[in-house]
Order: sequence, then structure tokens, then C-alpha cells
Amino acid sequence: MHTPKTFIFSGISGSGKGTQIELLKKYVKEQMPNNGECAFVMGDVLRSFVKGEGYAQDMIRDTMNRGELIPDYVSGGLFVSSLLRDLHHDDHLFIDGIPRSVVQSDIIMSMLKFYNRSDVFIINIGIGAEEAKKRMSLRKRHDDTEEAIVERIKFYNDEVAPAIQYLKEKSGFTYFEIDGERTIEEIHLDLVNRLKDIL
Repeated sequence: MHTPKTFIFSGISGSGKGTQIELLKKYVKEQMPNNGECAFVMGDVLRSFVKGEGYAQDMIRDTMNRGELIPDYVSGGLFVSSLLRDLHHDDHLFIDGIPRSVVQSDIIMSMLKFYNRSDVFIINIGIGAEEAKKRMSLRKRHDDTEEAIVERIKFYNDEVAPAIQYLKEKSGFTYFEIDGERTIEEIHLDLVNRLKDIL
């Protein structure tokens, strides 16, 4: 059994994080077949949560429909409760969608200490603002309006990037900046080459 790893993915919306997480999960499973895996994707967890009925669900659904930021209290709570339910001692952990603030970075630090995890890799899939606009426009999602896309990019630069920088400066983190303006295969190969001496 190998020591379980923790992978934190970051990048502007449209950078292809989800695709790269799925490819990396497959690769890691091939290299360490005896370990399990646990993935936390904030967007998926939020969408699943608001499908239910209840006071909190109604409030969060309204917040999302207005295009407003989900409070750290909610994001952090969903993150913590998901891991308490789903993470096992030998699982590699894949995280997408958190941290989105320095407060959430502190929650991650607390989680890593609680689970005694030290092999932590931050993987930033970097794309420029114009590329991000183009990709989000092509998705044709109802919430990908021009104004919303500009706001997402601004939010990433103003809030998410500092949250990642905060973690980068802590001991125990290995940071990889990956050029995301390439083919899916090229990005995955680059990532695997960066990790092959570690995994």
C-alpha cells in the first residue's frame, strides 16, 4: 500500500480541470492499484445538494440562481461533511473547486492535519483570459453569459489565485503550473511527466 496522495486542482473555469482529474485518477490507479480514491468536486456536490428539499437548499439555490458566491460556511461545510463520509485512510484524494478563498485554504490545512496527510500537490491548469472566454462561450451553458464569464475570470484572479498562493507558501505543498492551452493529451502527458518521479 502506497502513502495516499492529495491533489488540489485549480484553474479558471473552462481550463479543463475536470478532464485532467479523470485522466490522472486513471493513471494513479494504474501506478498504485491497491489504493482507493476519493474525489471532491465542489460544483457537483453543490448541484446535488440543491436538488434536495429544505431550508438550506432553498437558500443556496437562490444564491446560485442570482449568480452570487456561496458563503465559506456552506462550501466549507459541504467539503468537510463529504470527506468525513467518503474518505478512507488509503484513498488518494482529488479536489476541484476549493479553495476559492483564504478561509477555505485554512479549512484545507485543517483537513490535512486531521488526516495526517503530507503528500499534497497543487496542480494549476493555466489558460489566459481570452482562451477562457472562448471556451466558456463554446460550452453554450445558460449561465455562460458574457457578463458572467468576465465576472468568473475576475473572481478567479481576485480570490482564487490568492487562496492558492496562500497554500503554495506553506510547507508540505508541491506546486505545478501546467500550460492548459494545449491538447488534452499534451496536458496529461506533461502532468504525468512532472509526477512520475513522485508517484
